[in-house]
Amino acid sequence: PYTIIGLYRLQRKAFATVTFTVLSSLLTIVLNITFVVILKKGLNGIFFSTMLSSLIQTIFCFFSMREWLSISWWDSELFKKMFRFALPLIPTSFAYWITNSSATYFINHFLTKSEVGLFQIASSLASVMLMITGSFQMAWGPFAYSIKSDEDSKSVYAKVLMLYSILTGILIIGFCTFAKPALLIFTTPVYASSFIAASILAMSFIVIGYGYIASIGLNLAKTNTAIAASIFIASAITITGFYFLIPVWGIEGAAVSILAGQLAVPVYSFARAQKR
Repeated sequence: PYTIIGLYRLQRKAFATVTFTVLSSLLTIVLNITFVVILKKGLNGIFFSTMLSSLIQTIFCFFSMREWLSISWWDSELFKKMFRFALPLIPTSFAYWITNSSATYFINHFLTKSEVGLFQIASSLASVMLMITGSFQMAWGPFAYSIKSDEDSKSVYAKVLMLYSILTGILIIGFCTFAKPALLIFTTPVYASSFIAASILAMSFIVIGYGYIASIGLNLAKTNTAIAASIFIASAITITGFYFLIPVWGIEGAAVSILAGQLAVPVYSFARAQKR
């Protein structure tokens, strides 16, 4: 799925990018609700829904990119340059997974499977915010790189950062206001208590957008070491939070841990980018 999104972005196909991102997120939300809430599969339902969503998206991507999947496009020299650039990020893939996907394992260990279901519903609701911030990231990246040589590029970058802060600030206020009513409408009352965790997770998705904005400067400098370091720091903070906060605060502790870890990425990346 990430490959076809990258292709759409480079081709400046904004509608296709947004459509695929939105439909993918909606598919994941619907499957999570189906397996966890309706079919009551608990933790296994989360795995089933994730696997099925990924499978459907992969089949679509192979079909859509069939003309690009040819050995004739192979360029050894270009591959070497790309590999050297991406090398610092390879070991961070595991750390990134820890930061974003391991909460359910810790919740299941410290709490109960019912709490896992509550957290997954909270995460699914919060992903509505991810659809918005994700769409911004898809559009902003290619445009940001296209104006890197312009005289007013730094001014544009600063204005986009301010605009992103204002708009997401308004959105998160609205999300926190309507999270509980939305849960009462689309799920059963027992899941309504997850609105606090959902609100915190929604904030973490906004913070991910800041991390993406910060990475633009580092990528322009053709260095990924700072990005890799920030992800490792984020993982350490997140895991530490899981151990100490989940037993005390429950799923809200897991959400706070994720938010704290995600905050480390833009803070560290912006600090390093300013030195470039």
